[in-house]
Amino acid sequence: MRRFWIAIITLMLLLSGCEAQQFLATPKPTKPNSSNQPQADVNHMALGNPSGALPETSSSNNYLMQRAEYSLAYNRKLNILNWVSWHLDIADLGNTDRSQFTTDPDLPEGWYRVKPSDYTNSGYDRGHMLPSADRTASESINRSVFYMTNIVPQAPDNNQGPWKEFEDYCRDLVRDGKQLYLIAGPEGSDGSIGDPKIRVPKYVWKIALVLDANAQVSDINANTEVIALRMPNRDGIRDKDWREYIVSVATIEEKTGYTFFTNVSAELQASLKQKVATP
Repeated sequence: MRRFWIAIITLMLLLSGCEAQQFLATPKPTKPNSSNQPQADVNHMALGNPSGALPETSSSNNYLMQRAEYSLAYNRKLNILNWVSWHLDIADLGNTDRSQFTTDPDLPEGWYRVKPSDYTNSGYDRGHMLPSADRTASESINRSVFYMTNIVPQAPDNNQGPWKEFEDYCRDLVRDGKQLYLIAGPEGSDGSIGDPKIRVPKYVWKIALVLDANAQVSDINANTEVIALRMPNRDGIRDKDWREYIVSVATIEEKTGYTFFTNVSAELQASLKQKVATP
């Protein structure tokens, strides 16, 4: 009888052990990601939301789209973005080839989705605001910056001249041990292309806040380097030095109506916005 009970107890212990292992091996369910929500542990709007964009269709002219690769405010009326904000560090730079321009599948149902062909024979480049070369870590990452929501009609001499030179300069800073918080966008009107109409900006602007690679946002101070550009979107400037277009962040605020650096103290905001860089 004693042997019988010992066998029963042993069997019960074995069964309970199997159940425990099965419970531990069962993965926890994961919450599916929306295509309009960030999917990486990077806050591309760590410095703020300059236009107060919202991810609601009622905010159609200031519609917030967040991806793992960037955050963007889209303007349905103008069929271009208001701004795009992103973080850039050495992990973002790889060897991926350029992708192909494509419509953005994540715009709300019923909104016009700009096509690459809308720019054909327009006289303007399909100009990236977040450049392709800032997102070359993988094919899927690079593909995301070729959505037409990240594109504006850009004069070839602007896009291929000083604008490109500043993009290259920013990546050189990263390769030299820096990380950047960047935001760029269009300003003003110089007509339109396509049908329905796609606004041609009169200017394009860009702001780069530069930190050491291992720094935190909390390390930003009055000595932090800030470079801001406001560049005319026209031909005839291909050979210009991008430094000729350096302005203060306060100037871009005045021209766009946006408010930058809202996630730092008011005193620090004021200091950073008045700087005119001398790189």
